[in-house]
Amino acid sequence: MLLHAAVNNTKDIVPSAVPGATNPFALSTCLVAWLTVALLWICAAYFLVRMRKMKLQAIESLVIAGGT
Repeated sequence: MLLHAAVNNTKDIVPSAVPGATNPFALSTCLVAWLTVALLWICAAYFLVRMRKMKLQAIESLVIAGGT
């Protein structure tokens, strides 16, 4: 219940609404929204690259160990 109340009150701390906004994908929208999108894409790219390296390391260890 405490976390639910905290999420509901974040709109007062970081207002991301732009008065008179009609297009949510316009470049003139709120800077906070675009920074959030950029951060999410950076995190997604990092984890995708990390997962790929883990898969390659697992395959290399199988080849070295002589597994199929």
